[in-house]
Amino acid sequence: MNLLGPRPSHLSHDEPDRSRAGDEQARAKLDARLSGGGDPDRQGLAQGACLLHGDVLRLLDGAGHGNGIIVADGNFPARALGLPVVVMSTTDVAAAIRATASVTPPDGHAEYAYRWMSPDPDAPAFDDTRQNEALAELRAWAGTMPGAPVARSALYDVARSCALVIQTIDHSPYCDFILVKGVVVQASGATP
Repeated sequence: MNLLGPRPSHLSHDEPDRSRAGDEQARAKLDARLSGGGDPDRQGLAQGACLLHGDVLRLLDGAGHGNGIIVADGNFPARALGLPVVVMSTTDVAAAIRATASVTPPDGHAEYAYRWMSPDPDAPAFDDTRQNEALAELRAWAGTMPGAPVARSALYDVARSCALVIQTIDHSPYCDFILVKGVVVQASGATP
């Protein structure tokens, strides 16, 4: 599916033959989130649509299933990895994850659908509010598919094999996440 082409009347976020339990529940949660879930302050996909400009969509479209997509805070050494970097300079990590998740299904065949940076054992205490907000978005996106923390230094190694970095203005500590992209299934009746 070309994310820059005509948008189908609905977007399928799952492979039809996935064997993992809870896919229907994850799909229902995602559909509710995309439609705003009845909350007038959350406009679902429309809320994230302005964040998904052409550069982001082109890179997301070019990422294959199983590729990692890094959504990072402003402290992440994005350019040092040598990956394509798109900057979302007007939003935090949770909103960037919500927008990315609106067009990217999770990979149900990966060991983990998402990963996040965990503090080093000797790190000082930190306010984890932003990290928890982002993790809530990831859990809603992945449903019952598991995620796992990765130590800070190990996350940089994992990140080198990802397809792209979406860097935000957020400067909260440990707000670096990897989403594993699944197969984008074309909606029936839609043309490629």
